Amino acid sequence: MKKIITCLLLCSISSLFSQKITFNIENDTIGSTFSIRKVTNEVVRNVTLKELNFDLDGISLDEGYYILKKEEDKAVLYIKPEHELTISFDAEDFHNSIEFTGKGALINKFLAEKNAIRLSDNGTEKKYYDRDFYEGNESNYLKKIDGYYKGLYGTLFSGNLDKDFVEEEMKNLQYGYSLDLLKYEDAKAYYQFNDSIYPSKAFLEPLTNIHFDTEYLFEKYESYAQLSILKWRKDLENAADLKMMRDILSSIRTQPLKQGVLESLFELMSADTPQRTRDYFSLIKSNSATLELTAKAKTIYDQVRLVEAEKNLSKFDFLTSNEEEVKLAEYKGNYILMNIWASWCESCVQDFETIEQLKKEYHDYNIVFINISVDKKEDFSKWLSIIEKNSNKGAHLFFDGSKGKFVKTYNISSMPTCVLLSDKGKVITDKLKLSSKKTRRLLDKIFTK
Repeated sequence: MKKIITCLLLCSISSLFSQKITFNIENDTIGSTFSIRKVTNEVVRNVTLKELNFDLDGISLDEGYYILKKEEDKAVLYIKPEHELTISFDAEDFHNSIEFTGKGALINKFLAEKNAIRLSDNGTEKKYYDRDFYEGNESNYLKKIDGYYKGLYGTLFSGNLDKDFVEEEMKNLQYGYSLDLLKYEDAKAYYQFNDSIYPSKAFLEPLTNIHFDTEYLFEKYESYAQLSILKWRKDLENAADLKMMRDILSSIRTQPLKQGVLESLFELMSADTPQRTRDYFSLIKSNSATLELTAKAKTIYDQVRLVEAEKNLSKFDFLTSNEEEVKLAEYKGNYILMNIWASWCESCVQDFETIEQLKKEYHDYNIVFINISVDKKEDFSKWLSIIEKNSNKGAHLFFDGSKGKFVKTYNISSMPTCVLLSDKGKVITDKLKLSSKKTRRLLDKIFTK
């Protein structure tokens, strides 16, 4: 009897909450994809188009916020179990065309209209409000965002929207307001305002009562997720060094939040900030929960390394025995094997013969072999005396500059050691030993494969 009652109860609940989501899509291609995600960016469902008008079968979403992501475009949704919602959009004009009909349409229209202020004329989503939103001082900005949120609250409390959604969206808007405060500094810098872009303590006071690592809130509210990611990203940007960054990142307990922060760091990777890009890649490589992010970050990191390598070819000065200035850029287009040594290293001189032998073995290939001394400038005469005795054993250059920068750039930890550069100046390896068979195997792999 109990089983019958349970079955009837389940059936009645099923009939009461018959969730249905329908899509009507224009200007898209069969076989293209989109996804429905949680606010944590976790994929709930990947959808491959077999037709342009269809019901989304086999999915039952719990009440809450979700992200509809179509390539680089996305829309925030709010779904309830009883919704019978139709979502329509033009794939070529996603934001301007998205419409909602059926049960649940009003609250999703509200969310779309809330986001409209961040759309450019061509329908793409902007990082910030229009430039004039940030003109003036903090007081001017607060008046503008207060007016914006006042309008949102007016619509929210109009009495036309679902009560459960109103309660949740009130909290979401509160976090959205805090997010706008935290984004103020970045927006001022983005639009290149000449006035002070650093917010005052009083301006950021509303953020002091927020805990930025609450898993429940991160999974529930889209604005809180963005807010907490930005807060932790800023902490990492302001960190003095990589060790401090690692300490900050390791203190984040919520794993999806940590992943979101790493993804935001990926967006900051750039050839304009090579050292930070190296640090961000190190954090992503060691902590990312997905291989996809690591692979994307490595692509950017390799591009930055290549740019830096090309710069390094012209960065350092060297002297010949005739005290003529030389830069590694003069060898660009060739692989360069640098044998790093110093006059105080007696065993280093023995490697000159090996360098000369390698030069003979690979003379048909685009590689140059150079013995580079990192002696102090006052030891130039001592260096000159040594190489004059070994003038028939390879090419010699004297490093003329800050030894520390050169050693750091090429990761030189001991001497003698060899660094192999590509024909574009990129470090292939900085751990070569001339006497090792691995050296010849590596050169053979490059030139005789």
